[in-house]
Amino acid sequence: MVVAVSSGADTRFGGDERRAAWSNSIRSFAILALGLIALFAGTAASMASIWLTSSVYHHGLFVAPLALWLILQARDWRDLSPQQDIAGVLPVAAAGFLWLFGRAANIDAIGHAALVAALVGAVIVAFGREIAARWALPLCILFFMAPFGEELTPILQYWTSVVAATALSATGVETARDGFMLTTAAGRFEVAPSCSGLRFLLASALIASAVSYLGFRRWRKSLAFIAAALGAALVANWLRAYLIVFAATATERRLGVGPEHVALGWILYGGLIVGLVMIARTSADHPSPVAARPARQFRRESKFAMPAAFLCAIAAIVWDVAVISRTAESASSATLPTIEAAGFTATTDAPVWRPFAPNADRLKIAGYRSENARVTVSMAFFTHDRPGAEIASYDVRAADGENWRRIAIAPGRPRVETLEDVRGRKIDVATLYWLGDRVYSSPAAVKFDIAVNRFFGRAASGGALFVGALHAENVAPRAAVRSFLAGADEPWRRPRPPSAE
Repeated sequence: MVVAVSSGADTRFGGDERRAAWSNSIRSFAILALGLIALFAGTAASMASIWLTSSVYHHGLFVAPLALWLILQARDWRDLSPQQDIAGVLPVAAAGFLWLFGRAANIDAIGHAALVAALVGAVIVAFGREIAARWALPLCILFFMAPFGEELTPILQYWTSVVAATALSATGVETARDGFMLTTAAGRFEVAPSCSGLRFLLASALIASAVSYLGFRRWRKSLAFIAAALGAALVANWLRAYLIVFAATATERRLGVGPEHVALGWILYGGLIVGLVMIARTSADHPSPVAARPARQFRRESKFAMPAAFLCAIAAIVWDVAVISRTAESASSATLPTIEAAGFTATTDAPVWRPFAPNADRLKIAGYRSENARVTVSMAFFTHDRPGAEIASYDVRAADGENWRRIAIAPGRPRVETLEDVRGRKIDVATLYWLGDRVYSSPAAVKFDIAVNRFFGRAASGGALFVGALHAENVAPRAAVRSFLAGADEPWRRPRPPSAE
């Protein structure tokens, strides 16, 4: 490819010719983008469904129009001449591979990000890398279409509960914190996942990115503004949680538990957005989002870019249909493994808790006791990992969300969660996973190995192991769980270390 670097005046086509070039590129992009969405229709439909059904991700509906509007606000690209560029095939090919990995791992979030990356590659294919470079930030904003960040929810819940409890106690409202539960004179309040602040965080990041693009010319200033916006979003959500519990306690629950609960969130969120826009307007560097710069025009157009991009996407679909989706169920006859622990003997006590694993092929629950501890051990067994019956997923967890709900998480490997039932009983539960003869303390690690196996058409049996200790039956329930795991026979005693994950 021949590259010519010249001034903007040298690269201007005549009016009709340049309009024709833009018309051809827009048409090429529309064909390629619609083709990619059609090829990955299941992924696109899944992403759109999340936008419509989850209040955390409603902003996904507006990301593409916002990115287009930001592009149209700029002026530095209008004198360039678009043309098909073979360089865009690389991100499309990489997106296809990433999509395949997400399919193999049964992780929709990876597929969503891959589809967005493929569309960004389509921009480069249809318009060229120079124009795409001028649109860099709006194109990056497109990744907000992919629903992500759910993994942050427990961390955000923890910090919201900590800050709210501290602020309440500091302002005269005696508050006891038990994980995500806050207890005041007016009763108990839960910092639920929907109150974690993820919605504030994502929306603020999106709007701050757009505002900084329009208002600032220096990357350091833009990054500082975005960081400040994220901090403000966290503080706004902490303030919201504090005010709700404070109002409910001060009014004996006449306020804070009704419609005003939601209204307060919208007021704080709206004030945050207005504040961000006002700060950006008063400290803007220049009305133009990008400084003018000489055009670096690629003279030779590639006629093979569009077909090559389509071939990469089609190859991904073919591999998925021929290999990943037809993974042999060679592990279907595998048997459920057994587990024994030194110092513990099996009991016949009826379990009061069972994990949530409705799609497991088998669920085995047994009780164990030692001189100082009593635990309940559950195994959710899967003949092989597959869509709808995944070894590590939201549908395989310690708490069902109805009879038992999670109120705290203790760090460490394996992770230990504290659950509470509707009667107020509590249990500490550790979760491990296994695949074949390997044991994992991280769902991400087992997901990765599952993906590698399925990518090459292999299957292995596996499942999730839950070890729980009721608070009422153990002086130190968390220690009881770890004592059982320490005495368990191999390979349960030594799951894959974090460094290997």
